[in-house]
Amino acid sequence: MLTSLHLQNFKGFKDTTIPELRKVNLILGGQNVGKTSLLEAVIFVAGDVINSNAPGARSRLPEIFRPCETEGDQIRFWKGIVGTEKNPIAVWVKANINSKTYAMGGYKQCDEAAEKMRFLLDENTPVDWFAKPTGVFNSKDLPHDAEIPHPFSVEPKKAVEQVELYGRLVTGKKKKDVLKLLQKIEPRIDSIDAVAPDGEHRVYIDLTDGHVLPLSQLGHGFTRLFELYAGLAITESKLALIDEIENGIHYSALPRLFQGVRELAELNEVQSLITTHSWECIRAAYKTFADAGRLQDFQLIRLEHDDDNIRAVLINDEILETVMEADYEIR
Repeated sequence: MLTSLHLQNFKGFKDTTIPELRKVNLILGGQNVGKTSLLEAVIFVAGDVINSNAPGARSRLPEIFRPCETEGDQIRFWKGIVGTEKNPIAVWVKANINSKTYAMGGYKQCDEAAEKMRFLLDENTPVDWFAKPTGVFNSKDLPHDAEIPHPFSVEPKKAVEQVELYGRLVTGKKKKDVLKLLQKIEPRIDSIDAVAPDGEHRVYIDLTDGHVLPLSQLGHGFTRLFELYAGLAITESKLALIDEIENGIHYSALPRLFQGVRELAELNEVQSLITTHSWECIRAAYKTFADAGRLQDFQLIRLEHDDDNIRAVLINDEILETVMEADYEIR
């Protein structure tokens, strides 16, 4: 599990430290303060460390959480985060793996010219990794179950990817777990299957009223719920990065959403970094962990602009309880 994070010269993060991370970490802050960029920084340094269920995540970084339709968009993305020889990008991670504490870091000195951005995308030239106290090490030296991120985008997957996700639920014997969680949010669901009535396999939802509908016809919010729950249920990763978790989901379903996230995180030992703009989302997450007596697993982190830097403020348990009781605005 990641226990802390330190960023230098990554987009707006000139020198930012998050000294404590817990099982589920909710990241909030104003518009364009760097919430999504924080998730991208973790992928930048860890996305290609070992062969995971999301290989090459760093090379796909421009399009994981943001629209990026052209090569020009990709160049502009990389140009926006590039460091210099004098001020290289650095992301430092402290993690507990197999009951051992690792201080892991990655850095990259980058040329400012956009043409050189391709250097970052080459899987044969990964970010240089080093750890203390073992010294310099190659990505192959990391423990097999190191914290390799599994990103969850706001945008829904393609139909073929959803079918693949369903197949992994079946083979991993996790279909019933996900079905039960989805039924708490939409009680009309009877079953989930992948069928090909018109020759192309898609995920279908069988409703108790007799209708059988493609997953996409239940709306963006429900589609994202399926992908989120299924992904958390079958992931081999120990770290989930979830951007704008509330996107497309009605506020009344948020408590049950977080109940599912908490249960799956506990079942699969998955740590989560989650961004949000929603006050209802913050309240629902807090209540879920408070009611379960697991507030020690929940962390609220607020990002704030601080001159030319971004500061991370941890809202401790005592203050968080006061904020919730008084209904203070902290977004």
